[in-house]
Amino acid sequence: MNERDFYHKYYQTKQGIKWAKGHTGFKNLFLDALLEMRAQMSIVGKRQRFFKKIFGREKNALMLDLGCGGGHELFTRYGNVVGVDLEMTPLENVKGLYSMVINADITYLPLRNNTFDYIVSSDVIGHIPLENKNRLISEIFRVLKPGGKTMHAVETNSNNFLYRFAQSYPDLFQKSFVEEIGGHFGLEMPQDVLNRFKKHKFELIKLEKLWGFVWSTEEYIYRFDNEYKDKSIAIKFLVAVCKILNKNIVVHAMANVFLGILNYFVESLTPLPHAQGILIACKKPL
Repeated sequence: MNERDFYHKYYQTKQGIKWAKGHTGFKNLFLDALLEMRAQMSIVGKRQRFFKKIFGREKNALMLDLGCGGGHELFTRYGNVVGVDLEMTPLENVKGLYSMVINADITYLPLRNNTFDYIVSSDVIGHIPLENKNRLISEIFRVLKPGGKTMHAVETNSNNFLYRFAQSYPDLFQKSFVEEIGGHFGLEMPQDVLNRFKKHKFELIKLEKLWGFVWSTEEYIYRFDNEYKDKSIAIKFLVAVCKILNKNIVVHAMANVFLGILNYFVESLTPLPHAQGILIACKKPL
């Protein structure tokens, strides 16, 4: 199955349909305020907090969102956004949110050199096969303005104990961590991701670990509520606890705030190879 066929099929699954809707918040102001508060404190809001720090007071940027899916309302707060995605299904949903959408392969961008102030992506680079990654970084460099910034939440391979456990069952790992998560065909170690950007002459602005073995409750369920439960009593117990926490919206929110605090301390004490995902911001030299 080629890449286009894989994603066309994936966007027909339950998780794919959810992704195609994007991250647009609520129309209800009260609910939207609660969502914003959750993003400021919980583990699931770490990406959003990182992007906000780099954007700062920016308001009039021209931005490119790579592999945009259904879009991110957050990005529109800082200027006009152009979204690019390989699949038309999510682009239909993002048309009313972004200034322009383009159906294209992000490793061959149909865009002019030195065009954008910012180029962003969230959970996309881990989907790009290893043989295509350097071409993607070259394209980012080409269409970014001199002095422009590029920011990415990147899914990675990891040496933490939870990932080592998962990888000890290769077939299950391929199914649960590569295919069912949407095609993580290009997982590599965090340092390798950093080295690719440095190789293409980007200047590093900021690097953070996204998370290591401390995940959101949803993530534990999503990855391990399957045959993995039969491989470990501890994993079975972890999934059961997360399911209980997720039954009540208040308890669920409080649990993920706690996990966000725990993640902050744990990740400050663990080395980069233990990260299961990184947040990276770089600048194109003038």
